[in-house]
Amino acid sequence: MPLHWAALNKHLAIVQKLIEYPAGPGVDLINIKTKVGHMPLGEAELTEWDEGVTWLVKMINLEAEDSKEEKEIARNEVVNMSQDIEVEIQDADRQIAKITISGGLSKL
Repeated sequence: MPLHWAALNKHLAIVQKLIEYPAGPGVDLINIKTKVGHMPLGEAELTEWDEGVTWLVKMINLEAEDSKEEKEIARNEVVNMSQDIEVEIQDADRQIAKITISGGLSKL
């Protein structure tokens, strides 16, 4: 597991690139455990790598803050469900079905 290896060997640049890789899982990498149950943050702590621990904790906290903000926005968002919605669905044979979902709710 590359992130675990980088944390054990105190390679901050590699840890950062693995987590920040655009096509990768991002911060979710920090939660992956080895066969013996170690996570990258734990590996960094085992080697007393303060710089790596600090950076990993910062990334976890940023993810938690983003999640809180998204939930707050969703909670306060008013959705107008009184309008009809037209949906097109294409099956494996490329046949298109059009359906209309009737509205009726004013707020979720």
